[in-house]
Amino acid sequence: METFERDVFNQLRKIRRGEDVLVEYTSSEPIHLIFCTAINYAKQSNTKVLMVDILDQLHLLKAHLELAGIDSSFIENLPVIKFGGVMKTGRILKRIELKSEVSIWREQYLEALKEFQREEESEFAMRIVVGIEKLIKLYEDDPRALETFFGTIIRPFLGDEKRVLVTLVNTSLLNEEILQEFREHSSRSFLVQLSEKKIHFQVIRSVDFEDYGKTFSIEAQELQDSLIKLKRN
Repeated sequence: METFERDVFNQLRKIRRGEDVLVEYTSSEPIHLIFCTAINYAKQSNTKVLMVDILDQLHLLKAHLELAGIDSSFIENLPVIKFGGVMKTGRILKRIELKSEVSIWREQYLEALKEFQREEESEFAMRIVVGIEKLIKLYEDDPRALETFFGTIIRPFLGDEKRVLVTLVNTSLLNEEILQEFREHSSRSFLVQLSEKKIHFQVIRSVDFEDYGKTFSIEAQELQDSLIKLKRN
């Protein structure tokens, strides 16, 4: 566990302010374990976290952690901007209704970011987005709306040094063209795979070229057991 955590933490530590980072996985991977590892990194590095929860994906992560016997109480203290959904998971700063126009989403999103900065008395944070593939699926048959989404919500924030954006994307739910759009936009991409009972964390895109192709692995059960033993403050 210590070696895997150290290697993943080292990759996260290299991320520069303003970067957009993609974490790809499929429906077969235990992404809740990687999510929990990322939160542990933020805690150890004293980095503020802001969750962007789309269509109750944070609730699923929380439930999967609990079912695995991992303490999920930390989630209730995470500030959350929520797009759609009905579950109350985390400390919700703002609910954005998906029935509104994308331009209205942007205005409400910016308002919520300002509220977060006021509450936390800090401009910088790691924003973790979960469930975005579900939102994309709502618009994948409407190219104009999809382009508006990328053009107003995604692309303009790349390079904003007030944040690092980490987006967890279930590639099983996206078509290849949209996935390539995400990859092109992102400055770094990591691939999470479960194979032969091992979790593999691979660098598939990076501004640090020496990291391309690096893979870090751990027995899935070992990672889960280590997270179960972890005590939360």
